[in-house]
Amino acid sequence: MKQGDASVGRPPLEEDSGLYKMGFHFTPYVGSASHKRYYLPTMSGSGENEVILYPNRLISIRMAKAAELPKGEKASSADGPVTIRAVDRLAPF
Repeated sequence: MKQGDASVGRPPLEEDSGLYKMGFHFTPYVGSASHKRYYLPTMSGSGENEVILYPNRLISIRMAKAAELPKGEKASSADGPVTIRAVDRLAPF
């Protein structure tokens, strides 16, 4: 069993860049409560599915079937980490 929190203590990166390690992409995000930069372990899959692990012991799972969305609608947004911001509003970290 691995110990530690992979979302903190990462080297500084450019604002839009991320990391990849052991099946996870690490998405940079600054928490609203702590104002610390976190690198959130994120997995994305076919059909716009997404799993994100948060430092406040929450996990978000978005299951979308992109092939069946109405024309013009998307499961993801170009506005950045929509799911992450929603979780940060519910349980700030």
